[in-house]
Amino acid sequence: MKTESKIIFRDEIYAQQVSKDMEAARLKVQQLLDEFYKLDIGDIENINELQVQPQKVYNKKIDSLVDVPKSSSKFKIKKEAMLATLDLPDPGPLCKAAQASLKISYGAVPDLFEISERTVVLNTQVSEFYISMNDVRTNDPEKIKLFEDIKKYVELSNILRDKIGLPLSHPAGFQFFRGIFSVTQKSFPAGLYSLEIIPQNLKKWIQG
Repeated sequence: MKTESKIIFRDEIYAQQVSKDMEAARLKVQQLLDEFYKLDIGDIENINELQVQPQKVYNKKIDSLVDVPKSSSKFKIKKEAMLATLDLPDPGPLCKAAQASLKISYGAVPDLFEISERTVVLNTQVSEFYISMNDVRTNDPEKIKLFEDIKKYVELSNILRDKIGLPLSHPAGFQFFRGIFSVTQKSFPAGLYSLEIIPQNLKKWIQG
């Protein structure tokens, strides 16, 4: 049985931003669900279908609620004609909310949203997949050791920066590390530079 790789590094900034974006998307989808229940036409289980085909969901719900009375004459009553005489709830706000839910970041991700007691919730497995996209995983002891060495190198470089002003406080040091590590100025206008791991580079070095 294959052992799941251990997470040795998580890009917390990226993960927090994705979580924030997903919560914003969840709130938009919740607005859609609220619009649906304002119509008072029944319950809904598939929130993805409501996002993509709101008019179709609406039509199906209305169709299930309206019964055509039996005619005593030889002429049948058409359901479409009968529906045209009814004062039906307006599906416009529902369709507008559905469009808005798909335009926001992560709003159109399949199976990301579920319904629990009229509340939109995130599917844990799907959301974690996107949150962890920048994670670096491995079970290889040599790769783990390599990560620890890289981590110590970055930490030591920042300590030396604070103690002796090298190597990150000079243009030569900045250029040397550019593209290998992230080099950011912590304070302006004359603050020293700080070295940080670039998640994509780390993933390339560790996972190949």
